[in-house]
Amino acid sequence: MSLLNKIYNFFTKNSKVIKIVTTCVLSVAFISSIAGAVLIGGELFEKEELPTEEPRGMISLNEASYRTTYINGDNFVFNKEDSKVGLYVKDPEVEDIIMVEDLPSNEYGFLINGSGDIVLDANRIVINPEIKTIDIVSVNYPMITHTLDINVLGDIDTSKLSARLILEAETDADVYRGGNLLTREQLASQPDKDKPFISNEGETIAGTDCSGGACLRNFQNNDMRIEYKIISYEEINVKLTVMLCKRNKQGVFNNWFIPKINGEEITDVSNQVIPAGSGYFTPYSLEEVIVPLNRGINIITFESGPSAGTSNPANFDGIKIQAPQPVIGDMSVIVNSEVEQ
Repeated sequence: MSLLNKIYNFFTKNSKVIKIVTTCVLSVAFISSIAGAVLIGGELFEKEELPTEEPRGMISLNEASYRTTYINGDNFVFNKEDSKVGLYVKDPEVEDIIMVEDLPSNEYGFLINGSGDIVLDANRIVINPEIKTIDIVSVNYPMITHTLDINVLGDIDTSKLSARLILEAETDADVYRGGNLLTREQLASQPDKDKPFISNEGETIAGTDCSGGACLRNFQNNDMRIEYKIISYEEINVKLTVMLCKRNKQGVFNNWFIPKINGEEITDVSNQVIPAGSGYFTPYSLEEVIVPLNRGINIITFESGPSAGTSNPANFDGIKIQAPQPVIGDMSVIVNSEVEQ
């Protein structure tokens, strides 16, 4: 048999295998080309284009300890000792890709509004309304930056600050469903017209005996969130009390409501047991706990827990905050602010 016939028979008998192998080789080549493009510059180049000679890469926050909200005149807070900043660079003048998981503190700093001199010491940056962004920047590769999310408040009207705040659920809280902020009209009509979220609305009005106004009820699923914004003029520990309207059932609080302050769960509240009430709207307060407030905006949330949608031992009435001196307030104490209230 001629050599050509042998080759023909081989390809005929193994055509499926050859097709699969060919496909895999082409796929690997295609993926490799994409990876190469990303390492070079993050784009696929046209035939006529040539890769830039400028280093490309990214800065990542592997661990970060910094403050996000500021009052006019504050110093920027970024704790380098408790942060890990990573640097990943493709430098045309260096053979291997540069990968540093934890940059030394003297090898990165900060840029104000994306320009100017690199500031190594965060405390040297004085926050003012003109500062729109603060970027982490590599000292050795100043073209590589990472923008930090910060909110710059206006000034605080100290005459409006107090030592005690009582914030009602139905009037002072933002209520979210599925990540969407509900309007007053939606709170008064959802999830159904008979028993909407606000207890003194709808066809079945209740709760006035408990709170003197209304409470939030009928959380039928686990995508609800109650949110309060509290302003503090200084870093301080305060007493937090959660006010409820009990029903005739006992339960652990965080099965239905998961309390958090600035993103951290308040375990001293979470683990408290709500005793069964004698009726459906019996006034009840959880034991007060001590929580820290940062200078600036503090966010206290109550997210619906794993048992939300089942019979709840309590409806949510509000919170009370007691400070040792008049340094706290709601968002109305801020003046000349661009932050949404």
